[in-house]
Amino acid sequence: MSVSLSIFFTKPMKIEVHRLSLHAQKIFNFLLGETKQPLNISIQNSEGQEVKIIEPDNKIYRFIENMLLGEGGYILYMLYEYWEYHSDKEIYEFSITEIHFNNESFLFVVQLSILIAVAQISGVDYLNDTHGLFKETKNDKVKIEDLLNLRVNANIYSINESLKLFYNKILFS
Repeated sequence: MSVSLSIFFTKPMKIEVHRLSLHAQKIFNFLLGETKQPLNISIQNSEGQEVKIIEPDNKIYRFIENMLLGEGGYILYMLYEYWEYHSDKEIYEFSITEIHFNNESFLFVVQLSILIAVAQISGVDYLNDTHGLFKETKNDKVKIEDLLNLRVNANIYSINESLKLFYNKILFS
């Protein structure tokens, strides 16, 4: 199943890729109960050139996690086109598109870590989950705190065992 998860916020911000990568690494390790799994996220524009800063500009970016996976996905960061129906202020959307929930792949946890990192950097407390990937809520929102509470607590597992435990918590919580 291919879905998207988004974060909405009212103040446009420039997202420094290096800072985002470091923050996502901390979240990734936190969620899986690890201490030393390195992530190195690089982001490219549509021409394949690496970018250092992401701005809300209606362009699709490709991200690649180079250390663990060698694969990635797509990011869209733009002024939300329907903001006038939801707010008196402009709303910006940061989303990871074409998320493939696969409980045998680290990619979903990397994508989730990126989204949580952006949410924390921007001061947002929830992700928008219109596909009901985690759980259905009346507002299609899932609290960041609830996602962080799914973390694997013990450090005695291998990274693959941690991944299995984390997915079990997502699927059965």
